[in-house]
Amino acid sequence: YVVGDERDLIGLRANYRTPPEDVYLYRTNATKENIRRLFLEYISKINRLHESPEFYNTATTNCTTNIVTHIQAFQQRVPLSWKMVLTGYFPELVHERGGLDQSLAFTDLRRQSLVNGRARDADGATDFSRRIRLGLPGMR
Repeated sequence: YVVGDERDLIGLRANYRTPPEDVYLYRTNATKENIRRLFLEYISKINRLHESPEFYNTATTNCTTNIVTHIQAFQQRVPLSWKMVLTGYFPELVHERGGLDQSLAFTDLRRQSLVNGRARDADGATDFSRRIRLGLPGMR
């Protein structure tokens, strides 16, 4: 787990890594209550890791499999898919299951959700979070 704000996490990947990583920002269709539950699951796990560290396993315990594990804590069943293990496919899976904006095909949603240019333009701005969201699909 890496804990930081958007400027740290998105800015690092889009502005300071060489080569820059492609960074996408999607608006989820999850309810506020489920977002809160997911956040609390993350905090609980981070606190448990502080007390009892675990090894990171890219194949079985990675960023996407951890999301699924946390969601399973409050949602009965999350059908498994190979797209959960190959992390680059996870946003497409979430879109297929209705968790992201359905007004666009995933290829269009992905193209429009790339925030690298916005992150570069907003680097150092006090309103970084607002500026990276301007004009993104589903963002207010």
